[in-house]
Amino acid sequence: MRGTRIPVYVILDNLAAGESEEAILAEYPTLTRVHIRASLAFAAEIAHDRILPIPA
Repeated sequence: MRGTRIPVYVILDNLAAGESEEAILAEYPTLTRVHIRASLAFAAEIAHDRILPIPA
């Protein structure tokens, strides 16, 4: 995220691994809930019109 020095993929990887927002915020104190929501919005935006296989 801009200004935090934490790449979006780090936030998304943590969420995908099942980490809670609270745990992510505790691990990266420069982040806010707004940053996490922005990361999800970014991921949703780039996923539009893309079909990705989901592992079984």
